[in-house]
Amino acid sequence: MTQVLPLKPLSSYERIEDENAVGAYLSKLFCYHTNRNAWHGNPSGEVRGFGTSFSELTTKCEQERTQGTTFYIDEVPALAILGKSHSLVIAVRGNAPFKDATHISFTGRSVQQIKDEILAPFKWTYLTDQFLVPNSALPPATFPFNYYWAQPQGAGKRLRWYRNTTSPPDIEHALLVLSRICMHLNATG
Repeated sequence: MTQVLPLKPLSSYERIEDENAVGAYLSKLFCYHTNRNAWHGNPSGEVRGFGTSFSELTTKCEQERTQGTTFYIDEVPALAILGKSHSLVIAVRGNAPFKDATHISFTGRSVQQIKDEILAPFKWTYLTDQFLVPNSALPPATFPFNYYWAQPQGAGKRLRWYRNTTSPPDIEHALLVLSRICMHLNATG
């Protein structure tokens, strides 16, 4: 069984107990969202939450099932910035995550400063999410990044999940930002 890790959500403006950053790596979070047909056939959807494993979120989807709701789970690229006692995880949803942050020249040495520098280009967007996790608890990313959708199998039966790998997110920008963080930490360490 996959270990379920505690994700402590943070707002963009929330300050954390700061400490020096000691490293960074690319990870992955799972984001689940729903969709329903609203009046006149217009779909209405919402992001329902994040998790650290696919199985954790399929269980949540089963618990939230209602007639007419479809469920989706996206594997979202995330940057984990390691402190001495905790990791800050930043996820940017979209087709080219972290694209707006590739021009950053990092100056900060602490987890909070690096967070602020990464999030500055996303000040007015709803596509960024931040979490605190126990240090080194979130595994490195595995490839490819997939997305899944659920198909109901009838009352009393579990949802059937389908995987799509045809259009994964472009992680080039996330890797560029990650490289810049690591080079900055190594150069000033």
